[in-house]
Amino acid sequence: MRRRTRITIAAAGCTALAVLAGLAIAAVRPPAPSAMASVSLTQRAALVARSTAAGSRGHLIAVAGPERVVSPLSCNRLYAAGGTGVCLRQDGDLTTYQLAVLDEHLLLRREIPLVGLPNRARVSPRTTW
Repeated sequence: MRRRTRITIAAAGCTALAVLAGLAIAAVRPPAPSAMASVSLTQRAALVARSTAAGSRGHLIAVAGPERVVSPLSCNRLYAAGGTGVCLRQDGDLTTYQLAVLDEHLLLRREIPLVGLPNRARVSPRTTW
């Protein structure tokens, strides 16, 4: 087999593999999240978490089946139990934090200023604020 023929076959094979890889990646890519919408702790079979996607700035997302909804609320840490949520977020400079107490619809109920660098957030399922 001539050298030119081998190079042509190798180039065609590489091109075919690149096209197949691109199609495979496009097929498994999750759907884009819907625009900023309502995220709730009362949604059944929904996972509420902090987004770590590039450019998300820590916005909360709810995942229910194939649908993803992004909340305008942004947190460094989030914990929820019994219809109450707490959100640790930065308040201004690097040394000041804020604890935001949220209801079941993730609406702000109370803000508590914190000093220092908190790294955990917990709430009892029976807590009422």
